[in-house]
Amino acid sequence: MLNMKLQSCTLKRQKDKGYAWVVLLMSFLSHMAHQGFSSSVVGNLTVAQQSHFGIDLQASSLICSVHTGLMFMLGLLGSILLKKLGSRFTQTLAGILMVLGVGLSYFSTQVWHVYILFSIMAAAGLSFGYVASAEILSQHFVKRKHLAFSLAVTGNFIGKSIWPMGSQFLLDKYGYSKAMLFMSFPHFIHIIAGVFYISPDDQEDRTEDQKIDSDSDVSDDRSSSDDSSIGEESADQCKNGGEDEEQTIEEKKQNKEVEIKYSSKANILEDRDIKEKQSISLKDTFKLLFRDIKIWALLINAMLWNATNTVFYVLINDYMLKKTDMNGDEVAFGVTISGLARLAASIVVAATSCLKYDRLLLHIAAITGYSLVTIFIIFADNQMTYYACVALWGVCQGACIANLVSTVNSFCEQHLLGVLFGVELFFEAFGSMALTPLAIFIGVLTEEKYALVFAGCLGMLGSIILVPVAIRNHLLSRRGH
Repeated sequence: MLNMKLQSCTLKRQKDKGYAWVVLLMSFLSHMAHQGFSSSVVGNLTVAQQSHFGIDLQASSLICSVHTGLMFMLGLLGSILLKKLGSRFTQTLAGILMVLGVGLSYFSTQVWHVYILFSIMAAAGLSFGYVASAEILSQHFVKRKHLAFSLAVTGNFIGKSIWPMGSQFLLDKYGYSKAMLFMSFPHFIHIIAGVFYISPDDQEDRTEDQKIDSDSDVSDDRSSSDDSSIGEESADQCKNGGEDEEQTIEEKKQNKEVEIKYSSKANILEDRDIKEKQSISLKDTFKLLFRDIKIWALLINAMLWNATNTVFYVLINDYMLKKTDMNGDEVAFGVTISGLARLAASIVVAATSCLKYDRLLLHIAAITGYSLVTIFIIFADNQMTYYACVALWGVCQGACIANLVSTVNSFCEQHLLGVLFGVELFFEAFGSMALTPLAIFIGVLTEEKYALVFAGCLGMLGSIILVPVAIRNHLLSRRGH
């Protein structure tokens, strides 16, 4: 009976299988509705808000720029919520903020309404959901965590393929107000996901372990009395010359003791270790992270590579329209090609996640790849060359994003992932908001192509910063550390 209880508890607590895949499905759907939504609808909303509120392009683009910037910057606040209140609360709060921020935009009549609801409230929800959906996977997956991270991020790219067409259809057919109301409905998935975001080391599991511990103590007493009676029987058998039977009984006794001792204690000790690590204060957590030079290298890298991305997105369409004889639709189709390439790359990263390779090296190679494309695309003077460049750029950028959580996870232990990932998002936002204007300023003073070259060099510098970390990791692995 005791063995059945132990096996039942072990099955419930097993990672990489069972309930863990339910959590992965919820994280996948959540990625479709937060990152996939935000990155895809801002362009359509920029146009729709101009006609609905009677504002110019600069004012409308500022609304979406604040939304995008806060989505990354509030990742730090999201990591604090994770540390204090857990993934379940953070994800549920994210869903509530998203539903209210997008849904209540139906009643927006002034521009400041949009800033409060969409630029701030919805951005906060997106940021909290992004951090929570990544962190919960690290709790449920160990051996297959790279597969889980990659599959979840694939939802991001699928969302980017669906939301642009879907949002434009709603805006064209129903107008801005009703379209925002309809677009709030899919965000209920965040709240549903929050219900399923149950940590495997929650109180219910610890209570079961305590019960099992008490059961094992009772079993020890019973086994003790059983062993004494068995000992009496074996003594009688010894008198009759039954040496083989005595040896068999002794082996059973030892096996039973080992099974009870180790099976009933292993999970409790694991929980105790996790609980002790998670009980570290937020202040001590930040000290633990920021005193490591490798973390600073990762964060500076985040600033630089995201600045490269932003400058490319901002300038590429205008640059190609001015340099080549392509029209707007042909240039925009290049963005579609880039999106499909990102999706394909994320699928490949997910499919190869079972292979053992250095995720940091893939991160460095991907950033180096699209940084070089950002530089050499200035030589694209025809349609086919442009399409080839944006396809390669999309493959590298997709591999970088699909591998991002795995890369961050390689810099810290599981209980620190939520906090570090939130800090990573904050530094990405800082780099985008600080370095993108500098690149644009260079383009205004000189030519746009020099802004692209500057952005590409930023990404290359970000890759170079991580090279010493990769070399150190390789040397440590060769020494067996």
